[in-house]
Amino acid sequence: MEKKAVYQTKNLQESSINKQEILESFTRLKKAFPELSSGWFEELNAAIIRNGFTSERLKEAVDNLIDTYKFQRPTIAEIINYKKREYYTYEAIIQKFGVLDEGWQFDKERKLFFRE
Repeated sequence: MEKKAVYQTKNLQESSINKQEILESFTRLKKAFPELSSGWFEELNAAIIRNGFTSERLKEAVDNLIDTYKFQRPTIAEIINYKKREYYTYEAIIQKFGVLDEGWQFDKERKLFFRE
């Protein structure tokens, strides 16, 4: 039997996003990237709704873009495709996924992450 390590993502039904939260994120983006057009924000708004963003996911994506973007003009895809990575220590993996079968070896100092 193949073992798969997966982390749970927040259920979209648990959280919603409202217009005020979107406007706050847009204000931050406009301050950080003043050259973005109103058309860009209209398309981003549609993408946020179409992709079922929560307020937490939007805030994390905007924070990441502002903190890490190196070029002049970001794309909508960089916000929509942002996925927060969850990191686990060796001890956390053992606790979360149980005892590891033989053949699974991890360096205690290395942090691992699992993708959806």
